[in-house]
Amino acid sequence: MLKLAQREHAEEMRQLIPKMRRGECSVLETWKIQHFMQEGWVLDKETLELLEGIPVQCESPHDAWLKGWMSCGSARHQTKIWDILRPHELDPLCAALLGRVYADFSMGSQALSCWKRSAEAGCAEGMYRYGTSYYSVAKNDGKDDEDDVNLFYMAAQMIHPGAIYQLAAYYEHGVGTGKDTKRAFQLYEQASALGDSSATIVLAKKYLKGRDTTRDLRRAASLYRKALLQGDDDADRLLNKLKIEDYLAVIPYGEWQPDPFMHQFVPISIHFRCKRSSWRMRAKVLCLPCFLEISCCVTFYSGCAPIHF
Repeated sequence: MLKLAQREHAEEMRQLIPKMRRGECSVLETWKIQHFMQEGWVLDKETLELLEGIPVQCESPHDAWLKGWMSCGSARHQTKIWDILRPHELDPLCAALLGRVYADFSMGSQALSCWKRSAEAGCAEGMYRYGTSYYSVAKNDGKDDEDDVNLFYMAAQMIHPGAIYQLAAYYEHGVGTGKDTKRAFQLYEQASALGDSSATIVLAKKYLKGRDTTRDLRRAASLYRKALLQGDDDADRLLNKLKIEDYLAVIPYGEWQPDPFMHQFVPISIHFRCKRSSWRMRAKVLCLPCFLEISCCVTFYSGCAPIHF
């Protein structure tokens, strides 16, 4: 499934690059491009050839932005990024990226200046970066949590997934605004649907713990898998941490239905602890890697012992 997702994302990327060079991309499409740039596994040979075809001496700010993101993701291009972006630093989108580069080199004042200029020009990415910047706290420039909420709100109105996620977090914890978990949950769902893997992870944890919603382990597993396909490196580890006894506990015997997201991680043997000296139960599990449904009698022993089939 990862390879299929990679092909789909790469195809979308190849369609967005010419559109970006013409300056016709929406805020969401622009966010997708930089998200794909950050997740290097999306960039296949054909996509890289399109990016390599952009001249180094970029005449348009959109070409400079694309070339700059390519340089961010490649160590051999790091020294060129200044020459690419500085001629276009007055462009709001290039200023937002230039601020990120300054931040990577621990140049906080310059980063903050770029993000502030970009945000004031109405760039959603600049608003998002300026709102999330810890450099503004260190500089004590007078920006408070309410200002951040306003920045995220304006960027969210432009459909910036990262800003929607941050706005959801502020609503959930009551930072800079009144606490509203219902509104936060809706915003997390919106950000996840737009492709933000961080929001997807948060939703998975909520379904796993039953926080602000009904506990649903199947839904949690599906969301972890979705986050993995969205490029989250930590999703696979979180997916495998789901306890098989928790998953089986919500599926009565005889009512099991195949779940396309579960077969990737349900083990056929695990170790765990049980309070009772002996406990026998009927369970249906998924046999890997052949994806066969089997019915078995499982014996739980006290202490730490494997399941026997």
